[in-house]
Amino acid sequence: MRWRNKIPLLLAAFCCSVPVAAQSGYTAGAPARSVRPPRLSAALSATGACRFVVAGFRGAIEDPNDRHSGVVAIRNRLLALGHPDLCARIYSPYRQGRAINWILSQFDRDGSDPPTVDAIAHGPKIILYGYSLGAWAMMAVARQLNKEKIPIQVGVEVDGMWSASKTVPPNIIEAANFYQRKSLLMKGRDTIRARDPETSRIDGNFRVNGQGHYTIDLAPEVSDFVVAKVEALYAPE
Repeated sequence: MRWRNKIPLLLAAFCCSVPVAAQSGYTAGAPARSVRPPRLSAALSATGACRFVVAGFRGAIEDPNDRHSGVVAIRNRLLALGHPDLCARIYSPYRQGRAINWILSQFDRDGSDPPTVDAIAHGPKIILYGYSLGAWAMMAVARQLNKEKIPIQVGVEVDGMWSASKTVPPNIIEAANFYQRKSLLMKGRDTIRARDPETSRIDGNFRVNGQGHYTIDLAPEVSDFVVAKVEALYAPE
């Protein structure tokens, strides 16, 4: 249990958590195992030679390389798939601007103008996921990218607690929400909805049993879901 996350989020629990009826969903198992990422894929994320861009947003003040972080474990697992054109980075929920700049840098632009329609059409596919406060950050980043008309293939929330994280912006094509009801004070939002159901599909609001707020990001079904969605983007090739 990561105690350093409790203090920054305790007030959010009282303000934003609303107990509601449980929905059926996954049942949690053993925590996902962290995998060391290959150096090649990590290097590509710094060069901009990416066809698939994944940005993960950690909770509160987690260390970006904390081996006990499920957000980090998912990033490492994705890089371990061995796709040289898949780039993944982890961001603090307070560093949304850095994430946005990194994602925009993957498109062909001169650094001042927004990406052109052609650049977006031929640019990388974007996948976002976020845990706790990072779920709110993920949605905030998605909304900023929506202003640039950049589509997001998949957006995954994990026990998000802020009201601003409940509505999926129209540029997210596919979204899912994982939440728990074990932690009494730290209860993630049990439902997300699409602002525009014509452009965004909600795959489900999945209750993860057997996990609390401080362990849900390590639940294997969360990791499996993100990895499966990324792998599916490669399937037609």
